[in-house]
Amino acid sequence: MTAELPELLGLLDSVAPPVPLRTVEDLAVDRFGVLGDATPLTGERDANFRIDDGERRWVLKVSHPAEPEPVADLQSAAIRHALAVDPSLPLPQVQLSRAGSPQSPWFAPDGPVRQVRLYSYLEGMPLASVPADPDLSAALGSVLARLDRALTGYSHLAQDRPLAWDVSQATRLRPLAEHAVDPALAGAALDRFAAEAAPRLGALRHQVVHNDLNPHNVLVAEEDPSQITGIIDFGDMVRAPLVQDLATAAAYLVGEEGHPLSGTVEMVRAYRAVLPLTPDELAVVPLMMAARAAISVSISGWRAGLHPDNRDYILRNGAQAQRTLERLAETTPAEGAEWLARETA
Repeated sequence: MTAELPELLGLLDSVAPPVPLRTVEDLAVDRFGVLGDATPLTGERDANFRIDDGERRWVLKVSHPAEPEPVADLQSAAIRHALAVDPSLPLPQVQLSRAGSPQSPWFAPDGPVRQVRLYSYLEGMPLASVPADPDLSAALGSVLARLDRALTGYSHLAQDRPLAWDVSQATRLRPLAEHAVDPALAGAALDRFAAEAAPRLGALRHQVVHNDLNPHNVLVAEEDPSQITGIIDFGDMVRAPLVQDLATAAAYLVGEEGHPLSGTVEMVRAYRAVLPLTPDELAVVPLMMAARAAISVSISGWRAGLHPDNRDYILRNGAQAQRTLERLAETTPAEGAEWLARETA
């Protein structure tokens, strides 16, 4: 591992100490005035729990002990900002603490202070559990563009933190490609990104973006899966090229038939209808999609070896990421960008 990787990988190589359910329930009452039963939820860095108070549900998040306090505030403040601009966005509401803050410090007995947050629980099924559908893809593109538009102009002191899941930093993760299912394929995608995309990113629009619209972070209605009911997990927010948000989401829509980018057409077209992209932005989409898939299989392969008990969660998007790499390798990035621009105009 190179000298710069430990900073970039941050908290991904360590597991946060568990939080007892009784403690979680006490925190919900003491800090937010919510009395209910706690149920553990999955998560990459935070310890997450659903709180049922008999009338409604909440999500209580306890930050990783090594996560700086401003990172928790970045997420809550971004959600509040976006909802102030576009109140109809399907985002969780931030519940203020008894002290009137979006987060409350908890001085855990076994380590450093950890930040506790409470959000409204959004109902729905994960997008990952429903079949691909053009209408749903279009809805996804539209709601992502609305979110990005709402975050235009938002800034925060934690927005430039080093983050492994920041595609614009993908070149720095090249040594991790050895942990991918197909190291040569992942490495080739990262090398193309370094040569063809990285030099062009500085000239593109930058802003704070969600940065992780994978199928497990999008909820849809059970009675109508084409209706998006929630965008969740803002833990990978970062200031990056605007188009990175679109490319990250598109990387999970690559199918097995037709043109390698055919599954992304409806989403990209709907996104562009709400938030137009420049030709230079659209030109890097295939390169960023491939880079996202490459860092996904690389980071996940590395972390699964470190945390075998959490292997299923870590590798939940692995098959899709591998398929994305394989399919995008069937065309050149330049041809893919030209095809996408033509098909989504």
